[in-house]
Amino acid sequence: MGAVGSSGARSRRLKAAIVAGILTMGAIGLPMASAQAGSNLCGSSLACIYIDPAWVGLLGTKSGGSGLSNVSSGADNKTSAWENKTGSNGAWYTLANGTGSCFAMPKGSEVSSIPFPNYDKLTSWKVNGGC
Repeated sequence: MGAVGSSGARSRRLKAAIVAGILTMGAIGLPMASAQAGSNLCGSSLACIYIDPAWVGLLGTKSGGSGLSNVSSGADNKTSAWENKTGSNGAWYTLANGTGSCFAMPKGSEVSSIPFPNYDKLTSWKVNGGC
């Protein structure tokens, strides 16, 4: 009888581990609803862009209400994550001067890893309105 009981306990632990793994994997690629977790490199009232996923390697910052600008040549087409801790909606574009595809950066939100095929495509951005 002991063997059956221990087998049942192992089965329950295995199921719990599988469910926990699935929940963790599902959360990895999802944008977070609030820009609280991001990087300590980004001030509490800034929008920030990063070279690597998980908010690593700060490329640039903007204050809420900042108008459209192109990123520096060193940051062009290198952004893999962003966060917008401002109270203003923002947007980023795949081409210079706010042209190309537009991607929203809602206020108080973040993306830890821009999904394929759009990562490393940010060329211009603003924090004074969405797309």
